[in-house]
Amino acid sequence: MNPNFPAEDFEFDAVSQVYVTRTLRVMKSNAGFYLGREGFSPEAPDSPLPYSRESIYWKTAEEAQYHLDALS
Repeated sequence: MNPNFPAEDFEFDAVSQVYVTRTLRVMKSNAGFYLGREGFSPEAPDSPLPYSRESIYWKTAEEAQYHLDALS
């Protein structure tokens, strides 16, 4: 499993067959920065993939981090 996340930070999505992080994090795509969750395949646990986008896009990582911090 990915060493950046303790086991209790995951849940298993039986439909997609991936482990999903429970906590939101700042992620990046071509459209910008957003809050989302990562998924990890049991076959490739060291290769996280975007699983969900749960916010709008921001132009900078700092803007996204500000909004993530505001949720805490």
